[in-house]
Amino acid sequence: MLWLDVTHCPGQAPRVRLMGRYLLPPCKQRWHTCAAFLPQEGLLVCGDRRGSLLLFSCNSSSEWAAESTSIVNGGSDPVVEDSSNELEPSCLLHKEAFPLESPLSVLFGLHGKTGVTSVTIHGGYIYSTGRDGVYRQLRLRDHQLEVLQKHRPCKGLQWIEELHFTSDGDLLVLGFHADNFVVWSTRIGENIHCIPCGGGHRSWSYCNSPLAEMFAFIKSGDVMLYHCEAEPCEQQVLLASLHGREITCVRRLGAVEVPGHATFNVFVTGSEDTTACVLVLSENSRAAVPLARISDHISSVRTLAFTTGPGDEGFGDEGLSALLFTAGGRAQIECYRLLCTGDTASESAVACQVIHVASHRLDKHWEQKKNRHKLIKMDPETRYMSLSVVPGTSTKQLPTPWKFLAAACSDGSVRIFGLLEAARKLVLVAESFHHQRCVLKVEAFLHTWAGGERAPCRGHRLTPADDEMYQRTRVMVLEPESPNIMFIESYSSRGFTISGDVVVGPCAVLPRSILQWNVGSHRDISYESLSLFRLLEPQIEILVLGTGDRVERLHPATLKQMRECGIAVEVQDTANACATFNFLMNERRLVAAGLIPPRGTNGM
Repeated sequence: MLWLDVTHCPGQAPRVRLMGRYLLPPCKQRWHTCAAFLPQEGLLVCGDRRGSLLLFSCNSSSEWAAESTSIVNGGSDPVVEDSSNELEPSCLLHKEAFPLESPLSVLFGLHGKTGVTSVTIHGGYIYSTGRDGVYRQLRLRDHQLEVLQKHRPCKGLQWIEELHFTSDGDLLVLGFHADNFVVWSTRIGENIHCIPCGGGHRSWSYCNSPLAEMFAFIKSGDVMLYHCEAEPCEQQVLLASLHGREITCVRRLGAVEVPGHATFNVFVTGSEDTTACVLVLSENSRAAVPLARISDHISSVRTLAFTTGPGDEGFGDEGLSALLFTAGGRAQIECYRLLCTGDTASESAVACQVIHVASHRLDKHWEQKKNRHKLIKMDPETRYMSLSVVPGTSTKQLPTPWKFLAAACSDGSVRIFGLLEAARKLVLVAESFHHQRCVLKVEAFLHTWAGGERAPCRGHRLTPADDEMYQRTRVMVLEPESPNIMFIESYSSRGFTISGDVVVGPCAVLPRSILQWNVGSHRDISYESLSLFRLLEPQIEILVLGTGDRVERLHPATLKQMRECGIAVEVQDTANACATFNFLMNERRLVAAGLIPPRGTNGM
């Protein structure tokens, strides 16, 4: 990639000067699509057809170009301006004398394989767009590109071309939706213009001003012009809506002090329209002004949680800094770092910077699990009903500053997540299924003694200090806490040892009893032989079938009939069936097992 400096004076021929040569990373589609300069830092940001963002240094190239002017022009004499109409190509003939600059930072495939369409510099931040339907906000940190947040303007706008920042503070997203050119306003969340033009594969230009807006494009060899004059607004909005649908949750983050103004309170709202809104409320005007809108969720936002405190070293200590968690439908959790500071130049007098830290979805977590065919698949429609940040995590027990989050889920579980903000990771660390129905609320609290020390409890990992206070410890290896709960201890070719009792031959293990099962092999398993499990009260949720040395295929009609009765059937070899049954019993699930002894093997 070449950087050319072109100068032109009236009555003279244009002059071209080679300023630098830059090396694009190897890929199949190796050419750049857009570029933007950061003159204060002396850097160049460009996007390529592969969807990557690249950062190059311009200082070394410009200094080398200044020193090598004589080489480029073929001598040491000053350049004589030629008034002829022919362009002097000597700079390109000597381009090999310029060194190739490698990128300082590469975000490979940031916008997917469809490419980066534009790079814009505004307010000290870098904005990039692509044909993946997303525009991203980035910042420079130690000459490295760092993604702060991604935005998806609206559903269906998969081709974003440019971003326009208006003088009144609005951000216009220009792109193509099907055969139409679309101008989307982030302030009102609606399409301002939708112009039929035939699609995005064409030359076009857009210009807007307070008086009119124009869009020119080429269609079928003709140059078309769309012109729209500004009309006075006949409608007055008495109270603008924050969301398009029901608001499900509200949280107050804190207050921001701005010199010369009253105290500003910062709130966050979540809605059924899959967005969360950060807004500021002045104590004098009582008017709520939106600061930022978060639109990373694919379903509704049902619950919010936050913890205040300083973030990473990229921000100062002034203002309000908070770590925000949003969660809702499709088992999705998003985490953000919010920094709210005073900004007297803005209309709201408060500026809010949103940094996306991490995210977690149970369906993606399930896909990354090993041997997931042996486990019960999670429901993709699971919803997070409530969130609570666990307070008082001791940094003495953990080598890194982890933060823990408790989530109440609609599938009857309470899940604990761990966040490592420095690594931008949100991981599932524990889950419990003690509830049989949807969990509506979860709260975490810290119990301390009178001296201010944390009181030990059985729910956390023991440390040497806790061990001294307990004076003794006890280790239990997945054993039932009640003698009435069945637990498979071992199996052999003759039978099973269950809760201390030896059972010979195939058996039916019920939640609180053991019965002989009158089957000889997996061929005898039918709808009639499973009638015992359908008669249990309360009805079981899961039936685990162990078919011997290997997994055998049962008749599909049998499995379908059991599902119609509300019982999920898990067919495994006997070794894995025993382990699955023990795991589900330990989680207090309503489960039963039908087991056939394997041939010539012993286990557990």
